[in-house]
Amino acid sequence: MDLDGIHAETEPMARDALDPASDSALLVPSASLYRRGGRPIPRSLGGGRFQIERELGSGGEGIVLLAHDKVRRGRVALKMLHTSEFMSVGALKREFRFLRGLIHPNLAQLYELHIEHDEAFFTMAYIEGQHFLHAAARTHPLRPLLAQLMQVLAFLHARGLVHRDLKPQNILVQNNGRVVLVDFGAGLRLERDALQARAVLGTPEYIAPELLQGASPSPKSDSYSLGLVLFEALTQEKYPGGGTRPSDLAPELPKDLDELCIRLLDPDPEHRLSIAEALTTVVEPGTPVHDSLVPSLDRHRFAGRSEELLKLDTAFVRMLEGDEPVLAFLSGESGVGKTALLERFRSRRRDALVLFGLCSENEYIRHKAFDGVIGSLLDYLRSPKAPENDLTRSLSKEDRAALAQLFPELRELLAFRSAEMRPDHGLEPRAARRAGYRALARFLTALTREIPVVIAIDDLQWGDVDSARLIFEVFSGPQAPPCLLILSYRSDLKGESPCLLALRQGAECLEDELPCLDLRLGPLGMDESKELCETLAEGELSDGLMERLAYRSQGNPFLITELVNYFRQLVRSDRADEDIEYPQIIAEKVSALSPAARDLFALCCLGGQLPVPRVRELLGKDPRGPMDELISARLCSTRAGSMSIGPLHDQVRRAFVTLGFRGDRDLHLRLARAFLVEPSDQGKAALHFFSAGEKELAGGHAEEAAMEAESRLALDQAVELFQLALDCLGPGASADHLFRLEERKALALANAGRAAEAAPVFARLAETASPPLAHEYRRRAAEQWLCSGAIAQGVALLERVHREVGLTWPNSPKRALIATAIGRARLAFRSTPKSPQSTPPKGRLALRLETCRTAWSIGHISSVHGAANSARQLRFALDSNSAEPIAFAIGMEACFRAMRGTKARGLVEEYRATAERLMPTPRSHYGEAFLAFIHAMSLYFLSDQREAYSYFERAERLLFERCRAVSWELSTTRMFWASNMIFLGRHRELDRRMRVWLRDARQRSDLNALTGLQIWQARRIGLRDGDGEEAIALIESATAGWTSPYLGTHAASARLVASYSELLRGQPERALRELDKLEEEVGKTMVARVQVLRTSVLNTRGVAELTCALESSGSARTAHLAQVDKVVLALDREGTALSRAATLHLRNSVLWLRERSEAAISGLREAAQKYRAVGYELNAACIELVLGELLQGAEGESLQKEAFGALSRSDVDTQGRAARAYAPKLI
Repeated sequence: MDLDGIHAETEPMARDALDPASDSALLVPSASLYRRGGRPIPRSLGGGRFQIERELGSGGEGIVLLAHDKVRRGRVALKMLHTSEFMSVGALKREFRFLRGLIHPNLAQLYELHIEHDEAFFTMAYIEGQHFLHAAARTHPLRPLLAQLMQVLAFLHARGLVHRDLKPQNILVQNNGRVVLVDFGAGLRLERDALQARAVLGTPEYIAPELLQGASPSPKSDSYSLGLVLFEALTQEKYPGGGTRPSDLAPELPKDLDELCIRLLDPDPEHRLSIAEALTTVVEPGTPVHDSLVPSLDRHRFAGRSEELLKLDTAFVRMLEGDEPVLAFLSGESGVGKTALLERFRSRRRDALVLFGLCSENEYIRHKAFDGVIGSLLDYLRSPKAPENDLTRSLSKEDRAALAQLFPELRELLAFRSAEMRPDHGLEPRAARRAGYRALARFLTALTREIPVVIAIDDLQWGDVDSARLIFEVFSGPQAPPCLLILSYRSDLKGESPCLLALRQGAECLEDELPCLDLRLGPLGMDESKELCETLAEGELSDGLMERLAYRSQGNPFLITELVNYFRQLVRSDRADEDIEYPQIIAEKVSALSPAARDLFALCCLGGQLPVPRVRELLGKDPRGPMDELISARLCSTRAGSMSIGPLHDQVRRAFVTLGFRGDRDLHLRLARAFLVEPSDQGKAALHFFSAGEKELAGGHAEEAAMEAESRLALDQAVELFQLALDCLGPGASADHLFRLEERKALALANAGRAAEAAPVFARLAETASPPLAHEYRRRAAEQWLCSGAIAQGVALLERVHREVGLTWPNSPKRALIATAIGRARLAFRSTPKSPQSTPPKGRLALRLETCRTAWSIGHISSVHGAANSARQLRFALDSNSAEPIAFAIGMEACFRAMRGTKARGLVEEYRATAERLMPTPRSHYGEAFLAFIHAMSLYFLSDQREAYSYFERAERLLFERCRAVSWELSTTRMFWASNMIFLGRHRELDRRMRVWLRDARQRSDLNALTGLQIWQARRIGLRDGDGEEAIALIESATAGWTSPYLGTHAASARLVASYSELLRGQPERALRELDKLEEEVGKTMVARVQVLRTSVLNTRGVAELTCALESSGSARTAHLAQVDKVVLALDREGTALSRAATLHLRNSVLWLRERSEAAISGLREAAQKYRAVGYELNAACIELVLGELLQGAEGESLQKEAFGALSRSDVDTQGRAARAYAPKLI
């Protein structure tokens, strides 16, 4: 390819360069454009986004076109292939990725890579100019052009890059004298592209002699090519060889350029000048020189991170020893050093094959997160050390065909190109894709038999959903290749990435399937910061200065790099000032900008990431020049294929603000008016109107934006915007307007689940509202306080709300128990109407139903009060003869009846079916969520944990994603689901969800959820680490801030988890004391009647007594075993599948201790089977571990291996402590 961009006026000149035989060429309309081989060029590409205007140039592999980009609203250069042949597509990708991330004034700005169907192309800035020799001969002095060319080459060489095709046609000069180096199709990364280095690429007449003799390319190869170009520019003749000097043909030439040229043309690369050395020859005093030699972030300089490297090494060893895939997530903010850490880890693992992929937001290709990994795999398979034939031919023809269809570049390998290999076109696309995923898993598994494999994918936040699906399908399930999979991403973009959301929270969640390491990179320590300073400074800065820079940076690698780079420039210019701070560096950079660029930088610091079309409107001119200035000065960067621009790093914006810049009124007004163009940006417009002092305008737009945010469930944003509207009210605002905004804010807070904040606002509204409204606001305040865990305040207000509608709130558990009994007795004589009316209830009955529904929140705090309230609500609902209130009331009653366990199963199922039948259709999101909630809760209480799981999952998802004002329902679902996942051994999933749930509870100040979740988190910590001490400390911390007038579920759960934690600590006597306290505290409440809790308490007591017996002898041992017998009888009476499994385990453990009989072994086997049948895999594995110890021999070893494998898969402490708390060792 001979050019990447060219001005229309000089196209004939460029075509002369491409085809010397022609004097000129006519521009052809796009309808008549053809590629080599006769393939027509489409009129448009990218789904109509790019409208092709004309050809700009054509070369061996591709063609460059001028296109109009509808999204960018301007012209771009578009480089596409003559053919869709796989090797050409691979070359196009390599060229794009070679340039990706390189920012320099003398490089063309790269935009996007697109691969769609049978077309592959990338877009870049449209460069208006002529090639180097024409410019030097006719329009511009040679020396400044040469200086720019050398600067960009030095920039590339300092980063380990070689151009390899330097010639006049690939050096463009714009009318303003700017030199742009183009066409990197032959470009080479010296550190990685060893295989490509063996190929002789480039234009023969401009190639260094050593390359023709088989030497590897080097920066000195580019030096020779530059010498050839310079010779031609000086003499208008091509270099004849033989050491001819330019002055031999043109005696009047400057001596320094003559000498420079001949030294660049030295045939021995050892003696040939480097570009960096040559640069000093052509730079005249006053010529601006881009600092190409100072290292930058893209060199990935490394320091510290020893702890993180050790964790990655440990994960690698775990992968090898376990012969299973291990997952590692690596996250942190931009510039914190994630890529540098990956590079260092790769360099340390010489004993492994590290397949590296970088995901780019500027690439529009399927499976783009894994595409780079396939490129790395290709490089390995083509290398001499790779057993390509053995590996590729170990795959079936069908697998090879499926893989080649998924990643066509694999056809570069002979084994994937055989004629008999054809994809199965009978498969529908999804089946074909799954076949490719399975084939990839088998291929990687075969590879791991030859060499340990690490797959590292960087910048995963830019991945697509297809990539998430591929990663999940390949690395989950029995065929998963035993690799270490490292996925790195920017933490600030996690919530915006469909790929990350799928892999970390969605259906493709790998954390639930694999052992997982979660590494979050924070700031460097002081010693690490100094080490990085020393690495970057390369001896140019004093120790004292580096120590000060390390301190000033606060451990931020981005700041360290920027500071060191700047001070190296100061040292070189003999004007070092050791007292300068980073904001002053920004000030100096800003002062050097043009007015338009300064304006744009200020707008970016105020407005954040700005779309390019909006920038065009804000500046009132073409923004490319100012954008290029800001990018070159490392003040701003672009995103989304250069479709938007914003500050390079938040530190840059902060530094600008530190200088005292807050933005003048004009800038804020311009931004406000620009944001008004898009309805979705009304909130941003309001903020800028407010900053400009236009409070009336700001308030109006803030209110409109808040209502718009509510409509799309952006509830937290709505709260902030309603507050902004309140802040904009002047002293003359009407009381009605103030009241209305406060009301909207309170509702938004409640809808957002921020109950602790909503409650006092509702209480304030009640003080000034009319009596009917005052009652409603008091009811809402009580509800929100109860939801948030402020139980005493909530109950106090709840009692008043009950009195206002003629009801009495039972003020003690005993009265609540009596009220429950009376309420249920009344219900026994009532029947559900077969055809209730659809109209809602009215008047006092409606108020009573709302009051009962407000008290739902008390159900988790005090089960007996919840049961009394539920019975009362169902009676009022039946009185109303209204379908929806009956559905909700009878559904809630089903949950409370289910607490009794299996004896209530028939009635519970009848109530659930009635709730489903009466729920109005089409059902609301809340209606669907409520039905899933009551199914989950009732199944949980009936001990059907495996079936309950799927309903919990559905309820939580609907409540969180689709419903408003559901704090209590969401918190209750999460707390009971956490317990459910503990029972089922789904510990990795619980870990993942728990992080999100705890963060959400803290953000909402939900003490109820925080307390309950932390109690179950303590149980999980005990299971994972076998650390009872840490678990008990967390329980104490969780319950320290919890106060309630009632003893309920939190108290019972805390005692139960504490007893288990004492077993972990090897303190069974203390575990028994905890259980005694539990029974004493809740024995007189309805909690004691909850069968699933009672079964757990009995089983834990049995294990504790059994452990005490094992540690005792004589009469003490006999007494403890007798206590186990009592527990067995009690469990047997429960009559559930779970209690039968527990009974078998404890009974046969005692039998073994008494008789050492074969019957005990058979009984323990049956116990494990029973546990597995109800989904309690962990209990089953722990019993099988005991069996393996008892049986010994081959069978015993096999059982123990399987048990330890199950513990490992559940991420449970494999040292035995957690297992012994489930099934004590019997020998």
